[in-house]
Amino acid sequence: MSKNQSDKLEELEEVLNLTVNKVKDLEGERKQLSTELLKELHGIKENLQEIKNNNQSGISPLQFYELTKLVKQQTKPVQKSIRILLFPEQDAKLFYKIVFSRWLLYLCLMLAINNIYKWALNYSNNLKEIEMAERTKK
Repeated sequence: MSKNQSDKLEELEEVLNLTVNKVKDLEGERKQLSTELLKELHGIKENLQEIKNNNQSGISPLQFYELTKLVKQQTKPVQKSIRILLFPEQDAKLFYKIVFSRWLLYLCLMLAINNIYKWALNYSNNLKEIEMAERTKK
């Protein structure tokens, strides 16, 4: 074998060794997790058995399931309402901050538009008066 091929084989052997070690580590972690899960499952089974033994209400689990199913099946009326909140129930400070800042902004915009409109009317009337005065002079 050539030197290049032996180097490649050594690299492959090293990669395989690393992979085998990683698989062994993962297998150990899997075994540890499975034992922990089995312990948890055993604890849950013990708790369930204790609950069954201490059932003081006299209701079997099947009856309890049927009762919960009946409660879930009951329809609840949906009420749709539209409200104008002048006095909010929650976050009044934030509500008024948003509402009044918008109202002030809209008020300023309306005032500006109104003044621009009045100025434009006055300007056009002045132009018409100037034109009429020039026509009468001629």
